[in-house]
Amino acid sequence: ADIILADPTRLSTEETPTKGSGFVYQKTIDSVLNSGFVKSSALEADITWPEIGNFDTITETIVGRFPVYAYDSPDAFYSGQADPSSLRFATGWDMERFARARTMEEIQQEGVPAIFPASLLEGLQLEVGEKVRIIDPFTNIFPCVIVGQYSGGRSFGVQGGKIPWLYSPSDSILISLSDMKSIEGSHIIYTVAHFTLDPTKNRVLAQFRFDMEKVMQASDAGTGDLRFMIWDEELKVVVGQLDKNISLLKVLYPVVIAVSVLIGAGLCLLLLLQATREAAILRVLGTTRPAVRMALIIEPLILSIVGVIVGLGITRFLWMASGLLPASPLLSSAGLYLAGVLVGLVIGAISVTNKKPIELLQVKE
Repeated sequence: ADIILADPTRLSTEETPTKGSGFVYQKTIDSVLNSGFVKSSALEADITWPEIGNFDTITETIVGRFPVYAYDSPDAFYSGQADPSSLRFATGWDMERFARARTMEEIQQEGVPAIFPASLLEGLQLEVGEKVRIIDPFTNIFPCVIVGQYSGGRSFGVQGGKIPWLYSPSDSILISLSDMKSIEGSHIIYTVAHFTLDPTKNRVLAQFRFDMEKVMQASDAGTGDLRFMIWDEELKVVVGQLDKNISLLKVLYPVVIAVSVLIGAGLCLLLLLQATREAAILRVLGTTRPAVRMALIIEPLILSIVGVIVGLGITRFLWMASGLLPASPLLSSAGLYLAGVLVGLVIGAISVTNKKPIELLQVKE
């Protein structure tokens, strides 16, 4: 899912932005992340620094509009470069140290790590490793350490067209999103809000979409009208077919259960009807009719119970352990099957033992 502008051309028609080209506020991002549907996210934000000055001399500042872009992960940093191989860090710095989260106190003491485009370093006559002073649009002043440089530009795209800047947004100063949050706090505005949703909740995706649309319609959701776009076209096709199959299975399920009960009863009945010779021998030996019936019923009943237990064990191993199959309907089905078995055994035992022993001995197998 992505948060996008309802009117993608808005950014191409407005005046030069003074605080960046972002359009999604932090409150809206938090609403999505706290919904319980998000498995992971990819967020990006930008801002402008109106002034970059010498760290030791207050009077030496360069006034302009310097685009600053922030990613939330090292992978996003590399994928956002037109030429990732051009990224060079200062001695003692690497991506892990650069992307580490810092508090505002740490930034004030050590400076915010930033990667400058090589063209900007040349234009400002700065070098990797230098420390500069930054003033943001809200007149906050903080130190900045140039920890690396890159060339080739940034992979850049804005909905609807280009935005006029003093320096091209493709040559943005790069910082980590965690550092931008520490610096700007609630003033941060996101340019990219991409979410990977939890697939186990696909069946309630419609309600989630409805809830998020209400969040997007809030007056303070972003700088303009927002849409919450869930890229679920393929999912709709698959789920639509699955819903048809499930509807068919719901109709067939009671039929299958009834057939399984009849099969259990019929097989047991046939087995006992073929045990007439054994029943006759037991009767001739003086075994009472109830005892013969019990003997005929016990063995196949125990075998059926063992078979059901083995089946339930295999089912639990394959499906129930992962939560894909609820236990209640499975146990109900097993109970109905055993009930059918018991009915077939009782009918068969009574049918066999009601005859006289001499008649049983005359029955052909």
